[in-house]
Amino acid sequence: MSNVSDPLEYRFRGVYGVYSDTGELIYVGSTSLGLKQLELNHRKAREKGYDMTHFRTLLEQHQAWQFVWLIKPFKCQTPHIEFTEQVLIQAMKPKHNKDKNPYLSSIRYGRYGDLLKVYRIEVI
Repeated sequence: MSNVSDPLEYRFRGVYGVYSDTGELIYVGSTSLGLKQLELNHRKAREKGYDMTHFRTLLEQHQAWQFVWLIKPFKCQTPHIEFTEQVLIQAMKPKHNKDKNPYLSSIRYGRYGDLLKVYRIEVI
C-alpha cells in the first residue's frame, strides 16, 4: 500500500507561503498536511531522511522564515490545488521556487494518471 493518496481523491488541501525575516514571500507550495506538520517535515527533512531540496537546505540556515496559509485548506483534488499554486507562483514570483509550473509538471510526468478519462465530457 502506497503512502501517496490518489491525486483525484477529494481531500483538504491548501497553498502555503514562506516569508523571510524581512517579509518577502520566498516560496509557495501546496499540501494536504497541516501547516505545523508541513513546516516540521521541511525543517527536519535531513534527520527524517527526506530529499534535501534547495529550499529545505536554505531552511536549515534561516530559522526565522515563517510558514503561512496563502489559501486555507479546502476539499479539492490535487490538480485543482496545483493549478491554484501555479497561478500564485506566477503572480507573486517567489525567488526560491524552482518549478514555476507544478500543475503542468504533474501533467507532463503523469502524476494525475489519465486526466482525459477522468474529465471526459460525455456527448449524448
